[in-house]
Amino acid sequence: MARKRMVNPDIWTDTGFMELSWGARLLFIGMISRADDEGRGNGSAKSLKAAIFPSDDITVSRIEKLKDEVQQFTRVKFYEANGQIYYQLLKWRLYQQIQYPSKSSIPPFNEDSLNATGKLNEDSHKLTNKLVNKLISADSMNEESHGPSSMRPGDLEQYSAKEKIKSMFKGIVPQEAK
Repeated sequence: MARKRMVNPDIWTDTGFMELSWGARLLFIGMISRADDEGRGNGSAKSLKAAIFPSDDITVSRIEKLKDEVQQFTRVKFYEANGQIYYQLLKWRLYQQIQYPSKSSIPPFNEDSLNATGKLNEDSHKLTNKLVNKLISADSMNEESHGPSSMRPGDLEQYSAKEKIKSMFKGIVPQEAK
């Protein structure tokens, strides 16, 4: 349950905040006021519309665009956990001093998770690139000795999966990600 929150007066001159449109600024401040004691909240566009813009003529798709803007220019992460979309205000403890905090019922943001837009975050890209490069370069199925013609019957599915992954990521994964 949200409590009364403080908004730091320096927010108005924060370079990221100044990049936001009027609607995104209001959404961001509304998210601060709606966050639980650990800086988390329900991040679905429908829930944010109901909580922050209840009587405004604004569509859920417009809220999605404002969410993208807020995530791009502020220290907020939208993420999915247990099939639900949430947000985490990353600098929460720096700006909110809570005397008797309640434990959040919302799962914490995990750096390895996908964000709510379905895009991998930067750390996830690095991890994915490493895994894909290992598969591509780990030709433990050395093409000369273990190609399809010299495979044992049980190896075919494993080989096919590796080849499918290789073809999906060929040319996408930068070499420096190894």
